[in-house]
Amino acid sequence: MEKELSPNEQIQWIEQPIARFFTRSVLGVCLVLFVSLLFFSFTSFSTYQQARGMGRSLLEFVGVPGALVFLMGTVIPLFLIFFIPFLNWLTARQSVYVITYERAFILTAGRSTTVTSFMPSELRVVSRREDRDGSGDIILYVHRSKDYDGDIQTQEIGFKQVRNAKAFERMLRQIDLG
Repeated sequence: MEKELSPNEQIQWIEQPIARFFTRSVLGVCLVLFVSLLFFSFTSFSTYQQARGMGRSLLEFVGVPGALVFLMGTVIPLFLIFFIPFLNWLTARQSVYVITYERAFILTAGRSTTVTSFMPSELRVVSRREDRDGSGDIILYVHRSKDYDGDIQTQEIGFKQVRNAKAFERMLRQIDLG
């Protein structure tokens, strides 16, 4: 962190995001994966029952790769249901939110270090989502783009899972005024 700060830059606020396995976005992805897991499990079991009813093993069919697709359709979503929340938790554990008197930035350390800086001119708070306990997200920018088939994708950029969202927003506004 010392490498990132300029010599006259002083830290006003430093905080690590709340490390949670399940956040709003991760919960949605896991729900979709769970539904696909149920679908592929049902389809796989149906295929197995049809083969068993014919008195044959699945390995005797020419279309065995089709049976493997159903098998992989159950293994991969099951793996991802556990892996994606772990990655969310790990990212929060490796991130730090810093507010100085000159700017705000997010420092994420892992295999490499990523720093996302927000200068005072970029600190227009778009929204604050606050939970009952006062924690929440401060969204500075909503990036909208289209994917390959024309669907609109949105990505919220800002400080997520902060402990006191209202105080964090107040600090960001002080940088803007200063």
